[in-house]
Amino acid sequence: MGEISEILGAGQDLAIVTGETDYITVSERSRDEIAARICSYTTECKLRIAANNEKIRNATEDEDIIVDEAYKDQGYTKGRILYIAPTMSIAVALCERIEDIIASPNADRSSWEGRELFQTVFGPPLASVDLDGKELTTREYDGLAVTPYTDDGVERNNDFFLVGLTLKKDRVLYRAAAVQETASEKPDYKVMATDMVKADVIVGSPLALQLMVTGSTHYPLSSVEMVAIDSAHIIYYQNWEHMAKVMASLNQQPPDGAVSSGAKYSRVRPAFLDGEGATIRQGVVVTRFMFPDLIALQTRHRESARPLETVAADDKAIVYNDVRGLYKAQKLLKLSCPEFSAEALAGVKIAALPEILDKDLRTILVCPNYFNFTAVKAFLEGSEKYAADYVAISEYTAQRKRRDRRARFNGSPTVGPSARIALYSERAHFYKPCVLKKADVVVFVGPPETPAHYVEILRANAAGMPAGEALSMILFTKYDSRALTRIVGRARARAKLQGASEKRARTE
Repeated sequence: MGEISEILGAGQDLAIVTGETDYITVSERSRDEIAARICSYTTECKLRIAANNEKIRNATEDEDIIVDEAYKDQGYTKGRILYIAPTMSIAVALCERIEDIIASPNADRSSWEGRELFQTVFGPPLASVDLDGKELTTREYDGLAVTPYTDDGVERNNDFFLVGLTLKKDRVLYRAAAVQETASEKPDYKVMATDMVKADVIVGSPLALQLMVTGSTHYPLSSVEMVAIDSAHIIYYQNWEHMAKVMASLNQQPPDGAVSSGAKYSRVRPAFLDGEGATIRQGVVVTRFMFPDLIALQTRHRESARPLETVAADDKAIVYNDVRGLYKAQKLLKLSCPEFSAEALAGVKIAALPEILDKDLRTILVCPNYFNFTAVKAFLEGSEKYAADYVAISEYTAQRKRRDRRARFNGSPTVGPSARIALYSERAHFYKPCVLKKADVVVFVGPPETPAHYVEILRANAAGMPAGEALSMILFTKYDSRALTRIVGRARARAKLQGASEKRARTE
């Protein structure tokens, strides 16, 4: 993956797909390269502005050099770089890398403006968390399995944060650092927006950025020349709905008098003046896997004429093979779908469920998204046969109910009767895995988006059962090809997708 630095240095748009095999290693390397690009590009811009300032100061009265486009080197605001991260752990990791590049070897970083507050608010870097010398899991690495940083007993919200960095020759200044501590104690978004106007690099989560730009009169993202989205696969489960709003707010042309960062309109780049800032914006995304929402976001908000480069890790792992032997069979059931719509895709999969559920076996139904989850739940609720015999666990299920419903399915109910069917959302598993076990059949109502979830759910269920006793099944249509390939591998997916459908949608 050595070409990453070359592509970034050329200003091209880039998608980095880390894959599963060396996920942590590739993520680390990608973040190093992005931090280096941020520092080099910011320094290059500042040196150019300083050189132009000197030329303008030394110009004679008859030299009207300001009309030369070479001197139009600024934006409406100072913020050239936007870095979107899903968790504070990842944001801190980037800031550490920028510090390592900027600082001299023996620099006293504790004296840098705002750094102490930043460390207090964001907490220690992930590397300093005591993990008893154990190798990091991917969840720990992503900051999803580490208890949110606490200070005086206050738990921080790990997906609501914002910080602005100003890069100097030998130090980093932290202009602002904000997190939402509780639902009632929210940051002052107007103050945050004012501070961000003065920062070279803006680092934030989708939720915080969306709230900052909503109703702001400062247009802090009007002059962004590079946007990097780190760990997009985490944001997909977390706050993806905010990404469209954040991306739409980029390079919006502020009205006269709206900018208060000392920008000189005579020096603003022509693309910004013409409302075409998006055409010169570099986009970078790092993700564990590509998914339709990310592709749609890139298509909708990418206006650069430069080609989009994709660098994918050499990922030969096939998670389908990781649970071989634990199950009697891992079936792949292709369904015929008459049209491409969320309703149709959910409908054909629901139509296949009665044949599975009517066998009176203990069954786990895993839904890859919340739309599927609600559709299957409505089906179960509306059936006299299944309504009293199932439990549902989603990302919105309260912890106590989650515990009670898990116990009802696992055979040790403390509240209510035992349940034969467990409905489980992949997003719930992403946030806080729930151990559902000893089911006779595990049915994925659509291929899981994250391959690791397939293995985790099947292994948890098989624990304590004789090998080869249970059965797993993936329901899929031709529209699930990308997710299916990540689970079973390209060759097996191609063979299954080209084969005849084993089930067809029921028609009235």
